[in-house]
Amino acid sequence: MARDITLRELVGRYGDFHSDKVFSLEAYKSYLLNCYVDGQ
Repeated sequence: MARDITLRELVGRYGDFHSDKVFSLEAYKSYLLNCYVDGQ
């Protein structure tokens, strides 16, 4: 069953506050969404 997930939720689950990597915003959104999909 599909549900809406916010970027805030994705960052909370998969984001790394201490990371020093630089990504474009769109690349970062894609990364977070991929992490979410892989975890399902």
